[in-house]
Amino acid sequence: MTNILIRILFLQCLFSSSAFAQYGAPDGQWPTYGGDLGHTRYSALDQIDASNFSDLEVAWRFKTDNLGPSPEYRLQATPLMVDGTIYTTAGTRRAVVALDAQTGELLWKFGIDEGERGA
Repeated sequence: MTNILIRILFLQCLFSSSAFAQYGAPDGQWPTYGGDLGHTRYSALDQIDASNFSDLEVAWRFKTDNLGPSPEYRLQATPLMVDGTIYTTAGTRRAVVALDAQTGELLWKFGIDEGERGA
């Protein structure tokens, strides 16, 4: 009896998580790494397709010059977008920034003073 109960619980967890993962990120939001809790990396938005892809232009740029010296390597992060605000990290000191998604305007930044770094 216990063996059957364990199998039923396992199957229920397996199928409920896969069904949840099929939803994708809601309404253009990207609240977690991978887009949603199912980590689908999918958005149902249809504003960009093969017919208008070549017409895309850069909407705005965010300069990180004032967030520390330019590194000799690339800093990469997955930005999150929630309610029209983009959250990401920037600069060599790993400051967290919040940007307006429409304009690219810096809303706030948070960084910890790490002191001097060793060589």
